[in-house]
Amino acid sequence: ACTVQAAAITCSLDSLPSGASVTGSASLVASTSGSAVLQARINGSYVDPVTGNDSASATVSPNPSLVDF
Repeated sequence: ACTVQAAAITCSLDSLPSGASVTGSASLVASTSGSAVLQARINGSYVDPVTGNDSASATVSPNPSLVDF
C-alpha cells in the first residue's frame, strides 16, 4: 500500500527473502517546465550488509510540448 504526503510517495512492503527484489512505478505530472530530481530510498528493521544500494536518484526534464499548464 502506498500513501502520498506533500512531495513524497511512501510504500510499505512485506518482508522479502534474501536476494529478492521488488519493482514499482509511479506516474507524475509536471506542474512547471524545467528539471527535477527524483529520489528513491529503502529502509527497514533489518541488518543490511550492503547499504550502498539502498538509494537511487535521477534527474528528469519534462518535454515542454507535452506539459499542460
